[in-house]
Amino acid sequence: MKPTETTDFTDTKQQKFAELESTIAQKLLILSSVAQDLTIIRDHKLYTAHLTFNDYARERWGFGEPEITNMLEFVAVIGDLNSDPITKSLFPIHDDQIREFSNLTKLERIELAQKVVGELGDGMLTSGLIYECKMELFPDKCGENNP
Repeated sequence: MKPTETTDFTDTKQQKFAELESTIAQKLLILSSVAQDLTIIRDHKLYTAHLTFNDYARERWGFGEPEITNMLEFVAVIGDLNSDPITKSLFPIHDDQIREFSNLTKLERIELAQKVVGELGDGMLTSGLIYECKMELFPDKCGENNP
């Protein structure tokens, strides 16, 4: 393979990678929007044809209780983090990352996220980093008995 062929292949891979990351970012925004809409339906009790919101989510959209709970936690956490200019760039997406924020108040979530942003640098966001920062700030809210 000639050097230019290697460069062309690498450029093509990098371009494809950038396209896929852009698509993922757009789909995460859509997921967030769906979860926000479901939150409004739940909070305003707009599911009148069903006994409970969980019944509505299961019967209409096929979401079980764990999935709907995770989705609504996701919206709450992301909404809180987006309200602060320092933490709005932090975007936890995995269940285990979101779970670290779920038993905190809005102000505690922001404080934790600010610490994580400070520790993160150019590194990758992991649930381990979030947990370590949470242990430093809120050790009483860590552990098996705290969701």
